[in-house]
Amino acid sequence: MDADRELRIRTVHGPDNTRTVLTYKGPRVDDASGSKWEAETRVEDADAAHEIISGLGFTPRIRFEKRCRNYTFERDGRQLLATLVRVPELDATFIEVETAAATADGLAAALDTVRAVLADLGISEADLTTEQYTDAVAAART
Repeated sequence: MDADRELRIRTVHGPDNTRTVLTYKGPRVDDASGSKWEAETRVEDADAAHEIISGLGFTPRIRFEKRCRNYTFERDGRQLLATLVRVPELDATFIEVETAAATADGLAAALDTVRAVLADLGISEADLTTEQYTDAVAAART
């Protein structure tokens, strides 16, 4: 999508099941982190979801594999999700640390908690990127 927004259908293969989710990501709410507001819901039929999105005039921008291992924990009274990410086409391993901010006023505190977790892991501001996987994979393919 344009305007820094995304619409994504993702099929997640877990050890016990496979599920499909539809995600909308709005424009960045914080340029330094690349954080975006998102809404996500489970989809019963992946093929039907693809047909609906296609019928609305959307075309796939890119398709790639992303392998993830998720860890949940709490810090500063917040629920966090840390995800180790490997994209086979890219020669790197990434870590994503996420938490929710209920309102725009809570965004700064949420980002402070995420930055504190990253600092505890030895990850500095210089190690961070706002490049999206879609852009990195597209660049690797050219």
